[in-house]
Amino acid sequence: MHEHTIPESLIEQIRTGKAALVVGAGIGVPSWKQLLERITKVLETRGREGDDAATKDVEKLLHKGSLVRAVGFLARAVGEDTCDRIVQEVWSAPAETPALPKMLARLPFRHVWTTFPGDIIEHALETGSPDEWPRARVVTYQELGELSLRRRTLVKLFGNFETYVVTPASIRRALSRAVDLREYARELYVEGSLVFVGFRYGDPDLAALLDRVFGVFEPPRGTHYFLGAGVGPVTVDELMADRIWTGTLALARMHIDAGQRVWLVTAAPVEVGAVIAQRLGLTGAIGTVAEIKDGVYTGRLVGGLMHGPQKAAAIADLAEREGLDLARCAAYSDSINDVPMLSAVGRPVAVNPDSALRRAARDRGWEIRDFRSGRRAAKVAVPTALGAGVVAGAVAAAVALNRRGAFRMLRRHGSLAGGRPVRHDFHHSE
Repeated sequence: MHEHTIPESLIEQIRTGKAALVVGAGIGVPSWKQLLERITKVLETRGREGDDAATKDVEKLLHKGSLVRAVGFLARAVGEDTCDRIVQEVWSAPAETPALPKMLARLPFRHVWTTFPGDIIEHALETGSPDEWPRARVVTYQELGELSLRRRTLVKLFGNFETYVVTPASIRRALSRAVDLREYARELYVEGSLVFVGFRYGDPDLAALLDRVFGVFEPPRGTHYFLGAGVGPVTVDELMADRIWTGTLALARMHIDAGQRVWLVTAAPVEVGAVIAQRLGLTGAIGTVAEIKDGVYTGRLVGGLMHGPQKAAAIADLAEREGLDLARCAAYSDSINDVPMLSAVGRPVAVNPDSALRRAARDRGWEIRDFRSGRRAAKVAVPTALGAGVVAGAVAAAVALNRRGAFRMLRRHGSLAGGRPVRHDFHHSE
């Protein structure tokens, strides 16, 4: 078995109180998917008109791993009060504290954060910590106030059973007012190190944490760690769940069927991009390259993030290597950040564009395609400007993803198929 050592820098940050242990729901209780299946059963057996169709819809989301969407769907369908009641029933403290919380209680972190609403973690800290350690103060995101960073503390980031927020709507309402939480979390996120444990890809609490809390901060100066080896590999189907628009995939197929080469260009790690490109039958992928030392991801990048002007430079290099004329190539994107890349080709297309890119495309006279409404079928012919023998060139991240969160995918699961812990710095640039 590959041996992993704890970096000296992390040991020093734990010793000086500049590191936090961030604990999710994967601590020996039913998983998020099992919880949502329980709520779905309530919807299935309620007996109201339309419940059968709604149940099938949410079952599809669960099957695809779209847990965040399933949470919002169920909260609207059965009501947040019902969801809260089932959360408390399913996640109430078991008769015996699971092994993982017991182990975590003996780790010398001054700051422990959890997205779990139950009291398993605080019970483990109270009964399992060494006797000489000070008792941890337990607070929710609403009670932070002037909390001292020097005191041993357990922070329930999304509240307890009485105040728990995790549906997209409740998160927006609660955290928009949680100034104390943002100020408290910013210092450790930006200046210190976070060690994540008990999360898996797709968990709604992890998505909310990264997007609604850390997503408003500047990029961290240090390194954060995601202990994901015990979670198991994330499948390609999970990675791609609910991220492919029929229309954008049809565009890629159009070029492939015409004998043209198609690349995925993404800010995501190149390993993730390569897996998606292979599954979609694309020619290849260009992405962010992470440094690997002694078989372990170090958290540093090689050549910077594949973002903005970097994408334009990358497709220029690709064109030179492959003998392509960019003036006869097409590029697709949904983000204003990709204007440099779109400007580098002869046929730029804004696909499902954000508002800024839509304005830029209109100003420049670029083609705009939007597949978000009406689920229109993309029955398109090969544009005559391309011709059957001309390569499509670089196809941007929008071809494979229906969100600009390509880089966010690795942040959400933190381990590649090999199952080793992946260390990275959670930069927010896309």
